[in-house]
Amino acid sequence: MLKLNVKTVFYHFFFMAFVAYVDLFGVALGVSPDLITALDEHWKNWQKAFAAWVSPTTNGDISLSDMNNQYNICAPFVEAIRLTIKNNVLITLSGTDRKNLNIPLEKPRSGKIPVTKVLPGITSVSKSSLIINLFAFDPALPTKKTKPYGAGSVGYLLAIMPVGVTPVLADYKNQIPEKKTMFQSLFTLADVGKNAWFIAYYLSPTNEKGDNGEPFNTLIV
Repeated sequence: MLKLNVKTVFYHFFFMAFVAYVDLFGVALGVSPDLITALDEHWKNWQKAFAAWVSPTTNGDISLSDMNNQYNICAPFVEAIRLTIKNNVLITLSGTDRKNLNIPLEKPRSGKIPVTKVLPGITSVSKSSLIINLFAFDPALPTKKTKPYGAGSVGYLLAIMPVGVTPVLADYKNQIPEKKTMFQSLFTLADVGKNAWFIAYYLSPTNEKGDNGEPFNTLIV
């Protein structure tokens, strides 16, 4: 059985609550019926992939790959609807709206903290079967474990390629941002013997994206 990713389990429960709330109140919040129908369809597909992924009898390479594909499809769609609601100046969100849609009330601030100009490096600190342990760092301070000022989290891109093939930007898939500079990336048996290519970037405390750092690659074992 492959190791389950706790972040994806948490996202599943957020997704479930998000869909239920949009189904009930989405039209009143400015979401078109067509978008709600599409959201429901994405949720159905997600549930099928998630059920196979968490089941001891079907958890494996195929279910993990299906789960990754569903995240790459569903998460941007959910985020687009969330931002549509958040940025709609014609509605006033209640506390219940904000809680169920993950739209916190922004606190007044004396000044916005811009994203750091540092272009992070990323490297492998260790690896084992189907797991690569990564470290994102400031190239000017390569041993410092904390993020630079203006970096709220670490975002990264991943491309899995045959050995000897260098990916183009379109080959990379965006991964869930990490709060810490040291984190794991998980793989499937089908990936063994291929190269994992990583590109890191910083996100500001308000999720403003910084520029990409230099790519790094290592063999998946």
